[in-house]
Amino acid sequence: MAKPSLCKDFLRASWWTWHFMKHGYNLRLLPGEETITDNLLIYLVHRHQKQLRIYRLNKSEESEYGADWEWWFHTRRTKEADVWVGMRVQAKKLNPCTLRYESLGKGEQADNLIEQVHEPLDKFIRDIAEKKKFMAPIYVFYNYWCLEAACQEKTLQKHGEQTCSDNTVFDHADHPCKKHPPGCTMADARKVRELIRGKKPSHALNFWNLHQEMFCWADLVCCKGERNHMSGNGTVGIAEHVEEVLRSHGIETRHRDRGRNNDGYRSFLIESPPTYVQKILQGEELSEREALEVDAGFVWVISGDDVQQDAAYCCLDSLYKPTV
Repeated sequence: MAKPSLCKDFLRASWWTWHFMKHGYNLRLLPGEETITDNLLIYLVHRHQKQLRIYRLNKSEESEYGADWEWWFHTRRTKEADVWVGMRVQAKKLNPCTLRYESLGKGEQADNLIEQVHEPLDKFIRDIAEKKKFMAPIYVFYNYWCLEAACQEKTLQKHGEQTCSDNTVFDHADHPCKKHPPGCTMADARKVRELIRGKKPSHALNFWNLHQEMFCWADLVCCKGERNHMSGNGTVGIAEHVEEVLRSHGIETRHRDRGRNNDGYRSFLIESPPTYVQKILQGEELSEREALEVDAGFVWVISGDDVQQDAAYCCLDSLYKPTV
């Protein structure tokens, strides 16, 4: 039996999210963000039990500080040290009619996702703040829009070539996700925060405010074209690939202690993740102290898999290119 493909399953998960929200909208039972996340996790972990590890904190363990989840990508190496990339993630759902991300009206959550804790009370809190500096702050967006309803709401006025007469809003020959509805997209939380701060307090960000900053979440596990760090068997380490995707979208750590390379870029790659990440990878329970250190609702670790080249995958560019 062939090994399941992370790339294809992330694409399927994005397709499923779009249609799950569509069915929920049609039945007037639009699912919440937690429901969508739970279903995505169940599907992906079921398909990749040897590669994925999930640790969900119970309500008594959850921290008050930050993200919906922590995302860790791990490349196992034989002759060199292992490498890791960490993300702090919040998930937001699109309103199918207004095309607004209703819960992005204020910037406090973005601040918690991005910033270190100011004036920490003790070393433990300071350690959490230090960890945030080495992790990419990311929003994941769950998307579906009802074209007819959005047009009636007058939220799909002309945007470049895209009008309400389109069969779909992204039905263009050169669109990277034409065959894959963008049910799951991502964006740099710092850029999202800048957009939030530029809006009036009563206005939530909408899809058109964000679309040029988005990229498909399958970018993280799908690879097209040559890579400098590709091994002889045509594969690339998943942590290195995620790092390259972040870099291609201008996402970098702002931590001053991280050395810059010749391009002036600060890397998210690290060799030693927090202890609790290693314990989760080994299937061990966390202590109460370690659970508090997580600073999120759950931890998701993807480990030991290479990213296969896929000539058919074409979503490494921005989800929507600016129109002239």
